[in-house]
Amino acid sequence: MAEKYIFLDIDGPLNTGRNDYLNPKQYGHHFDDMAVKNLRRIINETAADIVLSSSWRHMGLTRIKEIWRSWGLPGNVIGCTPGCWGDDRSFSTRGEEIQTWLRENAEEPYSYVILDDIGKEEATPEQQDVWIVVDPYYGISTSDAQYAISILNSSFSSGFPFLDKMTENWSRPQLIVMAARPSCLKTAFALDVARNMAGGGTPVAYFPHDPAEICRRRLQEATPEAELNAMPLYIDDDTCLYGAGTDAFCERIREWVNTRGVRLVVVDYLSMYIKSGEGDCNQIAAFVENARFHMIRSLQELSRELGIAIILIAQLSRKILRRKDGPMHPKISDMYPGASEAAEKYADWIIFPVWFRYIGLVEAEQRPDIGLFNIFNPKNQRTESVSIHYDQDRSVFSEQKSTRE
Repeated sequence: MAEKYIFLDIDGPLNTGRNDYLNPKQYGHHFDDMAVKNLRRIINETAADIVLSSSWRHMGLTRIKEIWRSWGLPGNVIGCTPGCWGDDRSFSTRGEEIQTWLRENAEEPYSYVILDDIGKEEATPEQQDVWIVVDPYYGISTSDAQYAISILNSSFSSGFPFLDKMTENWSRPQLIVMAARPSCLKTAFALDVARNMAGGGTPVAYFPHDPAEICRRRLQEATPEAELNAMPLYIDDDTCLYGAGTDAFCERIREWVNTRGVRLVVVDYLSMYIKSGEGDCNQIAAFVENARFHMIRSLQELSRELGIAIILIAQLSRKILRRKDGPMHPKISDMYPGASEAAEKYADWIIFPVWFRYIGLVEAEQRPDIGLFNIFNPKNQRTESVSIHYDQDRSVFSEQKSTRE
């Protein structure tokens, strides 16, 4: 079982600046009842151990444990970050202290969060997404607790090892675009990824183009209903969002992140959520092109703002069919105007699924269940190719092998 750690600061997260919820007799003069309650919730739901990263650690671990026990504080304090009581090493940031403790004490696999009122400028690059900045006036809030729980309990596995490795186990904010012609199993694959992630404890918000009951019916082909109901998989089929535009759609995503701790968002698909234009054909075309560009750019910015991964499904235009090698070798330029320019500029990865049985290849007669995912990185212009097997009876996929161009 993976170990879980909470790197805890005291002044700010527990020792707050307000007086509304103080209980000096139970928690000491400045410890905030609500903050302690939220810390207790994190520990109860994750079974994480506490490592003190606060300046309070200079009292020494023995004294800290005495305080924890006598004040009835939640959790088990197992250690303190280096640079105190007998450890004369010096570090330039708190993030470096934490990373040193992990390197010297933790064994893979593990997960951790950092609860601190110091900003992320103290964090190392790998800590950016697990550093929760706590308001020092209120202490650990309900939303802080929910976010910490989602990080500590998430396995971040899509069920596709090559995809997990390529995306660094979904550990950083990113926008992934999946683009193909109709009937290329984009929705089926996205649902499979969402199910695998939610099954591992990662909260997922799924915005479908089909009603929620149809999505759930597909998911139940491979997953029992009771097991599916227990997953943090939220299917949002609110038709009011269709055509509502970028701002309204992004605000709904923020709601899911803030209320449910969502870490992965799947949008199926781009054209469902952009506004339609008015006027003559040319005016409408220009409006929709701009709307596509704005949506993709905004989703990329939102992924960075919220620290989440977003998978966006998009359609390829018919011009792919006009090229002799088009169906086998999709390109960014095969996307619709506005989407192609934005995807190349803002997407972290672009996935082009190719299913042999849909493009008239001889191989389709022998292996109709095999497809090729061409995964393009716009930043370095390199392509990873992965063979994918599709089990049509259960609507599940499995990874076969990969090549690099």
